[in-house]
Amino acid sequence: MKKFIKSNRVMETETISKNGRNPKSQTSRGNFLMFACVAFLSSFFMLSGCKKDNDNKNDGQVYLLSEIDHGDGGWIQKFEYDDKNRITKITGFYDGVAMLSYNNDGDLISMFEVHPDYPEYNRTTEFSKSGNIVTWNEDNGNISIKIELDTQGLPSKLMFESTEDNGDWIKQVVTLKYQGKNMIETADEWSESRHGVTSTGTGKSTFTYDNKKSSFYHCKTPEWFLMLYFLDNGLQNNMITAKNDYSSSYGYVYSDIFEYTYNDAGFPLTRTGISTRTWEDEDGNEQTDTRTGSETYKYVNSSGEEYAVAQNKASNLSNVGVASQKREINRSNGQTFGNMFGNKPNRK
Repeated sequence: MKKFIKSNRVMETETISKNGRNPKSQTSRGNFLMFACVAFLSSFFMLSGCKKDNDNKNDGQVYLLSEIDHGDGGWIQKFEYDDKNRITKITGFYDGVAMLSYNNDGDLISMFEVHPDYPEYNRTTEFSKSGNIVTWNEDNGNISIKIELDTQGLPSKLMFESTEDNGDWIKQVVTLKYQGKNMIETADEWSESRHGVTSTGTGKSTFTYDNKKSSFYHCKTPEWFLMLYFLDNGLQNNMITAKNDYSSSYGYVYSDIFEYTYNDAGFPLTRTGISTRTWEDEDGNEQTDTRTGSETYKYVNSSGEEYAVAQNKASNLSNVGVASQKREINRSNGQTFGNMFGNKPNRK
């Protein structure tokens, strides 16, 4: 488990900001950890109730996120949509391109990935939805993932199982709580066997949000997918603090704090953040590592036309998250959770 949990995107920020998110780091286990540890610096990269006001301020215009620039020479992600405002193509998806396909009911049924620099990770993932359950397999069936959806279509429980050829295995369950569509708390439980030694662990994460519209506010791609891959970008509002506490199992805590600027329609245009990791060394002394990052966002309308400069220019509005006590707070996928720093653990 430690090899996954250790995805402190904070520590990986420098490498990823230069090279983008490597497909080797895309394992679903990492995504789950994102929730666990988050749940993506909690949400550094890339989710109550003011939705009605936000819609009125928007005057009926649709804003679809078209680009995320991770700054400082980092990678750029671009999004394309169909006529139903669903994502069909993501460029810069783990250093490659992802194509999404839907059935007539609007369910996401497959994702085809191409990674020019890592052709061994080219693959098609097929998603199966039955009632409120979404499932899929990876790594030739050695990894299985199941998501339970609530009445809003949001993930309420994530279940992950992985086995390796040498007999090692991992099982993990993450439960999620919401306020509106904002994920406000996750609880993580796992067990694993490594070389015949079995261990267990738990973790808890909490999150707070602003009252502005998130960058995926108008996106109609199934929300479980957005939560899994772009957790810290939010579904309803924008995450301003995240605390991922794994002190009881691994002795460390991550905290993330985000500040935004917005356009006149209330959508985020820039985000800056601070991620702090706190732990005790072998002598019992408290150690702290702090990293910073930034992102910028661009939008198009439902016809794919980029908004005028005035709508892609930040207003003077800002929203600053207040750090939790002692900066002793934690993440995984970059949410922060990893997205911002893109730090998901290795596939193997």
